[in-house]
Parts: sequence; C-alpha cells; structure tokens
Amino acid sequence: IVDPGSATIQRNAAFGNTRGMLVDNPAAGAPVLVGSTTLAPLTANRLWENEAFGLIASGNVTVAGNTVADQTDAAAIGLQLTGGATAQSNLVFGNGIGIDAAGGVLLGNRVYNNRQVGIRGDGTDVLENVVYTNPVGMLLTGDGAAVRNNLVYASQVAGISLEAASDTEILNNTLFELSADTLRIGGGSHDTTLRNNILWAQDRASGPGRRSF
Repeated sequence: IVDPGSATIQRNAAFGNTRGMLVDNPAAGAPVLVGSTTLAPLTANRLWENEAFGLIASGNVTVAGNTVADQTDAAAIGLQLTGGATAQSNLVFGNGIGIDAAGGVLLGNRVYNNRQVGIRGDGTDVLENVVYTNPVGMLLTGDGAAVRNNLVYASQVAGISLEAASDTEILNNTLFELSADTLRIGGGSHDTTLRNNILWAQDRASGPGRRSF
C-alpha cells in the first residue's frame, strides 16, 4: 500500500509471502493506522510465516496492536520501520530480528523468542517495552535515542548492547539476566547517560549481583 493517506488498516491476515504487508506513507497529516492504538477487539492484523518480512512501514505510519510472528528466513525481520514510522503495543516473536527501526518510536511492545535480536534501533526512542528470551534484547546504534522504562530479561548474550551510539539516554530500565551481560557499551559509543536503572546479572560462577544507577 503506497500513499494511502489517512487510512486505517485492520483485520487482515498475511502469511506465506516474501513480505506480508508494506505500508508507505510519505504524506503529512494524520498517520496511517495499521491496527488499533486502543487494542479494541477485531482490529489487529496478523502477519506470520512470511519469508523475509512480516510488515514494513515507512513514513507517517503508526503500527499498533498487531501480531507479527514466525517469519521463516533465518534473518527475517518481523516488523521493519523507517522514515519515522512508529510501533506501539505489538506482539512480535519468532522472527530473526523482531523489530528493526530507523528513527521513530517503539512504545509498549512485547518482543520475545526471536532468533538474533529482539529490537534493533538506529536513533530510535525505545520506551516501555517488554523484551525477553532473545540472544540480544536490544541492539542500539545512532544518535540521540531515549531508552526508558523498559523491562529486558532472559537474554542469551546481552540485554542491551550499544554499538557506535552517541548521546543515548538509558533511564529507568530494569535488566535481569541469568547468564548474559545486562548492558554492553562498545563499538565507539560515547556520551551515554545511564541513570536510575536496575541491572541484575547472575551466573553459577559468580552468584547474584545487583547494581542500581
């Protein structure tokens, strides 16, 4: 769907394709709504078992309240957002990368059991998400992102990893990891603000450890 204006897209099922759904809206004004921000019954879209992408949203698009699951390629992306598109209250699991976003806002999504990364963001604000049982919970790059009020746990490698990120604010998050690193800051990342977080890392060798910033 290209240039749909102020459309609302609800109650669709897409499966068995290369790409489940593409919504491209460069126009200003009210965003295209894919799903529902109120999570009302019978408003969600379901996208599953597509090969490369579940849903691609670009531009003035809000993706809300949908289920995006089990895209089949090893590196498949469940939900890809570019050009300022936002994602809110979606359920995203069983993909290579759960959500891949450049810019925009990720708010209140539940992202779990993806094969590589739960959330990959480039200059993306990541707020109030629940992210668990991914190898890397969040992989964040780019400039000026806010990472606030998220719960990240049960990762296999790292809860949050910053790579070549600058001016990132990591505030009020809870990270709980039994065997992974809670937080990695590397790859030339700089000017990171880390405040008022609870970071808990535990393994059999060292026992429990808790740090609050």
